[in-house]
Amino acid sequence: MANDAKYKYHHESTRQYMLASGAFISENPEKAGDTNAMNLAAVGSALKAYSAILQQKTLDLAGMFLSESVPEFLGADSILELIAQIQ
Repeated sequence: MANDAKYKYHHESTRQYMLASGAFISENPEKAGDTNAMNLAAVGSALKAYSAILQQKTLDLAGMFLSESVPEFLGADSILELIAQIQ
C-alpha cells in the first residue's frame, strides 16, 4: 500500500500488531530474540482483529437493513411496531 496512513483501519491494525508483539515476548521470554516467531504471532493477531472488524461491520449493515428496510417493506413504521404485530 502506497500510504498506509490512508488505510481505514491503519491505527487498529498497527496497535494490535504492537500489542501482540509485546504479549508474545511477555509470554515467551525465551523466544524474545526469535523475530520470526514474534512476527508470526503478531500478524496472526492483527488478522484476527481485522476479521472481527469486518464481522462487526457486517452485523452493523444487517442491523441497519433490518431497522430501516424490513419494517417499511412489511408495512410497519419501525422494527418495534413490526415485532408488536408479530406477537
